[in-house]
Amino acid sequence: KIDPSQWSVDDVRAWLLWTSRQCALGPFPLERFHMEGAVLVALTEEEFRSRAPQGGDTLYAKL
Repeated sequence: KIDPSQWSVDDVRAWLLWTSRQCALGPFPLERFHMEGAVLVALTEEEFRSRAPQGGDTLYAKL
């Protein structure tokens, strides 16, 4: 699914893992992103950073 707002919880997890590897973000708590795509795309950059202090800004930019 190309549109992130249509992603399932599993799609979100797969994207997080792929992006983390591609950008060498290191580990972060995936459980803080246990949500569907519609919720993920509504997060602010600050919410990304609070969920993933190391790399949240990168995840936000890549989304």
